[in-house]
Amino acid sequence: MHIPTRAQHEQYLRDGYYVVPGLLTTPEVDNFRSHARNQLEEEAKGGGVMSKGDKAGKQTLLKMWDTAGDDKYGMLARDERLVHVAQALIGEETYLYSHKMTMKQPREGGAWEWHQDFAYWYNNGCLSPDMLSIWIALDKSNKANGCLQVLKGSHTLGRLDHVREDGQTNASSTYMAEALKRFEHIYVEMEPGDGLVFHGNLLHRSDANNSDTYRWGYICSYNSVANVPFMRVRDYGNYEPINTVPAADRGLSGAVRRTGVGLIGRAPAGGGERGHGGARLGLAARPAGRTGAARRPVGDRGSAAGARRRQPPLRRRGPADPPPRHRRGRGADRLGAGPGLG
Repeated sequence: MHIPTRAQHEQYLRDGYYVVPGLLTTPEVDNFRSHARNQLEEEAKGGGVMSKGDKAGKQTLLKMWDTAGDDKYGMLARDERLVHVAQALIGEETYLYSHKMTMKQPREGGAWEWHQDFAYWYNNGCLSPDMLSIWIALDKSNKANGCLQVLKGSHTLGRLDHVREDGQTNASSTYMAEALKRFEHIYVEMEPGDGLVFHGNLLHRSDANNSDTYRWGYICSYNSVANVPFMRVRDYGNYEPINTVPAADRGLSGAVRRTGVGLIGRAPAGGGERGHGGARLGLAARPAGRTGAARRPVGDRGSAAGARRRQPPLRRRGPADPPPRHRRGRGADRLGAGPGLG
């Protein structure tokens, strides 16, 4: 099972993030990057990707998908190494909220100002920040080419006011000035294949790419099924069951073996593993509602003090059940705005 260690779980609760070195193997990230670079740069020539500018006029490219199919992007978003991490940290049944590629080209990629992803998701109808993202570095990510920066522990502030500035939605400068005094500013430098797991309320940003190297990142965001948007604002983010792809079976060939039913894939035979403090974090025998996972920031405030009333346990959908109210769009790749690119 691919679940957080005790130290990772504790760091996520305390700091709002942690890094997984080598989340993808070197052959995997090389294969994925080569495929993505060839395909998406070709699509960009024909206007098939979105371009988001910064206040200096530099552009970051974005490709977003509405659903996770059987291509390389959809398979990675459904990879058990990512899905099981999200399930364990959120502590409830989860689904894939969105997945996208952010592309900072050499000398061209723009900056992204301080923001929280949940500030966007809240406006899309998600009431609770029981959400997280996993950012996978496809290239070496460092200060020179615009690596992600975070304010360590800032997820505990809850959702801050955001304002529209220079084509971006940024955390209010008044609140940011104070947050920068209180929280440690970290540059998260990563190697290709490393993954950054971070809370929806963690303040983060990135500088422009002023280097001669690429800085591409693939981002998968996950939500609690109990927290599906109560209104349909975007074509992405709406609930549909996620069929996990076993890491060993996904390989590099593009073949998929679907193993899951219902909300998530079944765990391997033999049941799940026990998590920290006796909490059941495995997926096979666990009931479909909230688990006994360790405490985490909940509610709009992002802390135990803001805990919301728990929703009733969820039931796995059977074949005779009607489809969920909220379904993910089936149209072409979405080119509309989403959370900050990072």
